[in-house]
Amino acid sequence: MSRWRRVEIYTSFLRLSGELEGPVEERLTDIVSIPGPCLELRDAAVEPVTEHHLRIGQGVQRLSVVKAAISLVCPRDQAGETARHREAWREKERVPVQLNSQAFSMLCEVHLEPGGGLEDHLCGNGGGFFPVTNLSALWLSGPGEPRAVQRGFALVNSAYLVGFAPAPPR
Repeated sequence: MSRWRRVEIYTSFLRLSGELEGPVEERLTDIVSIPGPCLELRDAAVEPVTEHHLRIGQGVQRLSVVKAAISLVCPRDQAGETARHREAWREKERVPVQLNSQAFSMLCEVHLEPGGGLEDHLCGNGGGFFPVTNLSALWLSGPGEPRAVQRGFALVNSAYLVGFAPAPPR
């Protein structure tokens, strides 16, 4: 059985929102990581950072989003998605980090295996998505002031990372 989950997807210059379909028992991390080049959104909307991008509009019935272009995926149901991951994180170590990507400057927490290294966790998954919690990010892609993105849970595409460092505890 599957269900639709409301998500926001950020690329370098666009914010897309819509519904992503996946099995009820699957975490968003698993759905986004399913092999294939695209994610399919229904009832989608596209918001450009600048006026130079064409606005696709509201309520696009089906929209394919190329995974390689995605920087960040955020569920709209923050509490529900965090609860799905909570069991897996019980045995992990929370590590505050500063991440810099092509479009974002972020402070967040990653969840490492005991004895695991930050570099292996962030760079060792072959360009896939990894979950973060307590995300506070600035979206730096447009002219003018950066936009703030704060979420309790998100997925970051490691292919877009430029640099990272341990951060002081918040």
